[in-house]
This record gives sequence, C-alpha cells and structure tokens, in this order.
Amino acid sequence: MDLNHDDEWRDLMPSWIKESIPELTKEQSHKLLAETTQSQWDSLPWEFLSWLDAIRDRGWLWWGYRTFGSEAIIVVNIGMIPERIDAFKQLLRSSGIDIIGENYPGLP
Repeated sequence: MDLNHDDEWRDLMPSWIKESIPELTKEQSHKLLAETTQSQWDSLPWEFLSWLDAIRDRGWLWWGYRTFGSEAIIVVNIGMIPERIDAFKQLLRSSGIDIIGENYPGLP
C-alpha cells in the first residue's frame, strides 16, 4: 500500500468522512471560488483532496486526550507553523463532535 497516492487514501477513508468532506472536480472548485468573494474563502467548506493534503502535511502530532463525561480535552503538539489544525477540526466536526473551545498556551 502506497499512502502517497490519493486513491489509496480515498479507499481507506470511511464513507462518513467522504460524505461530509466531498471531493469536487476542478470545475466545481473554480465555480465555487468564482462565486465567493475572496474575503469569504476561509468560510468555504473543505474539499476532500485539499483536506487530505492538510492531514498528510499537518504540522502537528497527536499528544493525548482526557474525557470528562460527554466532553473531552484533546491535546496536540504543534511542531511547525502553519499547523493546519483546521483539517483536524473538520475531522472532529465530521464525526459529530462539537468544538466548544480552543487553547494555545505555548504560542506567543
């Protein structure tokens, strides 16, 4: 298995991820960008291959977690900037998790 190829990743991903982060054609992506003002591009939904690139080259590592009833604290170690944490947050949202706060204590 060669995880450097998008097809391998696409085959490994569960359907709920692929449904919540759809893959768009180049034409669909260009149309979406053309219809959206540049100042609003950050609010556009993730496109699967862009999300996949951000997950592969993420700049952070999983550190750990702790649960408190129905809530959890997730800790990641940010190793480089930009950390591309938004792709991880999208994964959490896609799995039904509500993000209620963020804290970056080690960053200036």
